[in-house]
Amino acid sequence: MPSRTCAVTRACAWSVAGRWGARTTHGRLCALPTPWCGTVAAASVSHAVLVDGDQVLAAGQNGAGQLGTRPCAEHWHIAAWQAPEPIQHVAAGMGFSVLGAAHALYACGTNVRGQRGGGSPLGHGLVRLPWRGAAVEGIAAGLDHALVLAREAHGAQSVYAWGLNTDGQVGDPGAGTWTPVLRRAAIPLVPQERLVRVVAGGDTSAVLTDHGRLFVWGNTEYGQALQPDDTADQQTVPLLATALPPHVCDVQLGGSFVLLLDGVNTLTTDNGTLHVAGYGATGHADTVRTPVPLPLGERVVRIHAGLHYAAAITESGDLYTWGLDTPDGRLAHGPLADRRVVRPRRVTAAAGAADVICGGASLLVRHTAA
Repeated sequence: MPSRTCAVTRACAWSVAGRWGARTTHGRLCALPTPWCGTVAAASVSHAVLVDGDQVLAAGQNGAGQLGTRPCAEHWHIAAWQAPEPIQHVAAGMGFSVLGAAHALYACGTNVRGQRGGGSPLGHGLVRLPWRGAAVEGIAAGLDHALVLAREAHGAQSVYAWGLNTDGQVGDPGAGTWTPVLRRAAIPLVPQERLVRVVAGGDTSAVLTDHGRLFVWGNTEYGQALQPDDTADQQTVPLLATALPPHVCDVQLGGSFVLLLDGVNTLTTDNGTLHVAGYGATGHADTVRTPVPLPLGERVVRIHAGLHYAAAITESGDLYTWGLDTPDGRLAHGPLADRRVVRPRRVTAAAGAADVICGGASLLVRHTAA
């Protein structure tokens, strides 16, 4: 690959490590072949999606049409297309994508376990989900399920989920093993408490409130429920996590672990210390059932988790990655003889990082403007 292709410049807002379409970066952080400046992005084990207004750029596997176009026989593919309206939120699961506009939801890809939320089981293109017009405030996707945070017309918030439910990740015990119907997950909020984030990873779901409270459901066999004395493998309804840092302002779920960002004040966007729990990309050799700090030497402002690896950005714009690498080098540490990076390691070519998305084949990094 020519060196100019792998130069990370401020002219290209997003860069990639690992694989993008048929290209591989061989462990380096490289500018995207197509410059992209949008701030809405998501990725999963099968593909990644970038959105700028109503313009969509997706790359990865497309066997089920998860890139928004007809399925193709090529193992790696890139697709660019226009959404019906400006998109404000996007989520990617294993073989499907969900896009949220101001008051509408769209999905594409596989529907074998209801991942498209009621979309036609035979359709391959983008479908509009049955939706009552509530404001979409956030969406998230695990491997085979999805969540949406909605604000109803009267101002109340609701969380709806659909897809696979074998671990209770939909949050409704009556949903069966999977459901294409959007089911409401009951979150026991106190008066004046608001939901600020909906999160999914693997077969686990969570929501974070403006009081710093965290509710978790689905797969919890590695301690993702953050209940030190509870070793249950599943939670079929949202459960309040009791072992938390004092001011949680962000949470990210991997396949078997959880990242928690502890802020100075729950009512601000101040960030600070990274905490980890679970198994795998935690920076520890064994399962951690109570969150422990993972110091990076300075305040952390952004975190993200893939199925088997994680990333964090500090206030100076330094990017750290750790966990399981791929042969294409998604951790951006160059070719590694041992593809498991236990402790967070700084990515030397990622100065000025502003956002990071952990996908399966690719790590996406957004850089600050010049």
